Amino acid sequence: MPRRRKEKAIIRPSDKTEQTRQAVDDAVLELLGSGNIEFNILDVARVSGVHRATIHRRWPDRKILIRNALSAHQSVIDVEYTGNFPEDIRRLAFAFRDFFITPREIALIVVLASSKNLEFVKEFVSVWLKLLEKEMDLITRAQSAGEITANLDPDIVLSMLATPIMAEVLFSRIVPTDQYLEKLVAHVVQLCVPSRTSEAFTRVPAKKRSAAK
Repeated sequence: MPRRRKEKAIIRPSDKTEQTRQAVDDAVLELLGSGNIEFNILDVARVSGVHRATIHRRWPDRKILIRNALSAHQSVIDVEYTGNFPEDIRRLAFAFRDFFITPREIALIVVLASSKNLEFVKEFVSVWLKLLEKEMDLITRAQSAGEITANLDPDIVLSMLATPIMAEVLFSRIVPTDQYLEKLVAHVVQLCVPSRTSEAFTRVPAKKRSAAK
């Protein structure tokens, strides 16, 4: 019997485009995380394996490269409103924790803290603020639905949730445990939800937190 020819995997143009985008984003994040903030197109081409002509064509300048890479990096924090404020806030707290403890995010924050490159700092802050603005929609929708107090500042509520988690990871070098997050969420909910509702939210006893590696 004649041997059957092994069929080649079909790579669609859209798949190849996405692979190229991911390779370039990863290369930019790797360069930034290593402290090479002054990278050029040749550096990105070398690390990503994507031809420099392709990079020039699709990402015409460094700002776009940095902005797109940081946006892709932060896209993992994506919590949608469900109509259950305590549960939505809980999911957001865990998403923040899992994001802040990644080696790549820690490396980027360390570089950001010591960087004098205003272009990088500006893009980093801009992308982060856009992410927070998106997640604040969860809080404003909960207000519109009457789940939480109407006169709360969504920005402050989000800061109450994210800042302690970030501080634990970056300054205390401690990975917040699930129990710690539950307790933090309980406090935020208690401050946001009318008392008759927040009373039903279970308090979680304090437990020891694990040190970051």
